[in-house]
Amino acid sequence: MIELSGDGRWLYWAFPAGPLRRIETAALWDEALDDAALAARIETVAEIPPIGGTAIDDLGNIYLSDVAARRIAVLVPDGRILTLVQDDRLISPDAIWIGADRRLMVPAPQTERLPKHAKGENGLALALPDRLEGAPLGNAVFVPGGSR
Repeated sequence: MIELSGDGRWLYWAFPAGPLRRIETAALWDEALDDAALAARIETVAEIPPIGGTAIDDLGNIYLSDVAARRIAVLVPDGRILTLVQDDRLISPDAIWIGADRRLMVPAPQTERLPKHAKGENGLALALPDRLEGAPLGNAVFVPGGSR
């Protein structure tokens, strides 16, 4: 799982079992830093639940597809992890993303139900609210000059 903040300042990453870490992108381009100095600049942002994917919005909220709890959690900049949606249909939520229309797209392959699952429903899309428990939620992050 890897995300780049909207301003390009931070590179975030996590293994599926966490934790979420980050480093300033400027450090990655600093040729004066050896491996040890670069490693010293890595920050642990948060311990996170087991995840299948991540997304980030332009306000720095990081969306986590929590596979164990069948939910989409949001790590807000103040460090809280909030629940955006929890639904039994979110079986193995995967590589999530935010569209230009502020809809969070959540593929949910439901692989453990494959022999029984014949309806063809394997995902969820939901409109993002403006706020979640008082925390503002943002828009999709796009690279300037890139495609949407």
